[in-house]
Amino acid sequence: MEQQLEKPETSMEVSEFHKPIFSEISTPTRNIIIQARAGSGKSTLCRSAVSLHPKEKTLMLMFGAKNAKDMQTKIKSMGIETVTARTYHSVGYGALFSAFGDIKVTNDRMSKILDKHPASSKLFPFQRTEALNFINFVRNYSRINPKIINLLAVKTGLRIKFDGFASSKVSLEEIEKVVFDCIKASACPPENGEIDTEDMVYLPYVLNLRLPKYNRVYVDEAQDSSSVNRYMAMTCAASANQLIIVGDDMQAIYAWRGADKKSMSNFQKESNSTTFPLPMSYRCSLAVANLVKRRFVPDFQAHPLNREGSVSSIDYSDMLDYAEEGDMILSRTNSTLVRAVFRLFMRGKAARIERSREDKNEDFGLKFILNKHLDSSTKMMLSKIKKWTDVQVSSLEDDEAYAKAADIKEQFNLIMFLAEDTTFVSEIIKKINWLVELSKAENGITVSSIHRAKGAEAKNVFVLESSFSSKETPEETDNLKYVAYTRAIENLYLVQGDGTNSY
Repeated sequence: MEQQLEKPETSMEVSEFHKPIFSEISTPTRNIIIQARAGSGKSTLCRSAVSLHPKEKTLMLMFGAKNAKDMQTKIKSMGIETVTARTYHSVGYGALFSAFGDIKVTNDRMSKILDKHPASSKLFPFQRTEALNFINFVRNYSRINPKIINLLAVKTGLRIKFDGFASSKVSLEEIEKVVFDCIKASACPPENGEIDTEDMVYLPYVLNLRLPKYNRVYVDEAQDSSSVNRYMAMTCAASANQLIIVGDDMQAIYAWRGADKKSMSNFQKESNSTTFPLPMSYRCSLAVANLVKRRFVPDFQAHPLNREGSVSSIDYSDMLDYAEEGDMILSRTNSTLVRAVFRLFMRGKAARIERSREDKNEDFGLKFILNKHLDSSTKMMLSKIKKWTDVQVSSLEDDEAYAKAADIKEQFNLIMFLAEDTTFVSEIIKKINWLVELSKAENGITVSSIHRAKGAEAKNVFVLESSFSSKETPEETDNLKYVAYTRAIENLYLVQGDGTNSY
């Protein structure tokens, strides 16, 4: 078996942790979960594993079309033609196509559903926009349990969203009814062959559509799965020889967008899987691994041949001096991220903001807010936005369903920072445009949110410790720090201070 695993196309080391995993995959007796810690080479493991059953019809469920395409290309280069690497959206789209024929993906399906509602004409433009945004949010949120929508949470969220925007033309109760009716309509078969992106994953479950069956199913990044994702994987693997679930429960940081925080344990229960550890990191230096071991994962370890590396606590101003091209600066929040970029520019250092392929908000949604105050002075704009922010945050403090308070404060803090040394809002807009253009550079220091840095790595990583919120649970903070710290190949710098006075 080891000869098969050490083929040139994968060229992976087979450790003491790999052997029982490959033994179980080679001669399957049960479904398995591979608890693959950061840098443990899970992608390489999966490519090696499929070589053990090259003639079986195999599905690899992945997040991100680029990741799926890359995996497909690498497996084909191994001479294996029976493996299909697909995203959940791709599988769902196929099920919808089979059920309803030629379908078209559109971004305005929900808009059309809203337009058909008898009360839609009563909504002001801003109310219509907010209602649509909220409908899409609820459909994302409902993936936690797609057939049950928390009506109380929805009502609470709506009342907060529309607070201060009361109109005699339409009552809040009417807006609530519109939203609920549209959510219900969105869970029905598509009209005119039109679906939206959310439908690709949402509708196959809600409508109980037929999904393809495979002899073997791999689930990648299982910790990021929602209950709907889990349903899709389990259905595709219903008659399979084996379901292989790969993930890292410490990297579960996407609950805010619908992921199940306990996805790994729920996968284990629902599939009756046995867990195999893969704790050895081929990425992290010995020093970084020791920190992670002490603080987060007791069995985490670095490969003995990894570099010694270092972990240091430094001041913000030192970070601005030390950081060089190829290094990575990680922040929990956008306001601290943008501040770091500005400070680096002031030091004459090139920096780029890491963005996901799906991230279309280059300006962090700030222009939308500021354009409403375009003719105002900076002082007047800040006063208005602060009053609105205070109202929203005070209303949201006890509402853990959406955890919006931190987001609202975050946007205000970012506006406050950009407003420094300006007299008019138009000057802030110019700053934003300048920032967006400069931060598109291909080279330089990478500045990124922790969420966008997942899967990335750098020799030297600086983590802005002050960017973590006290509003988060200790578990959420630990998971975020684990992801951030394990991006470091050699040296990890824990940065103290927020850069307010660092020039």
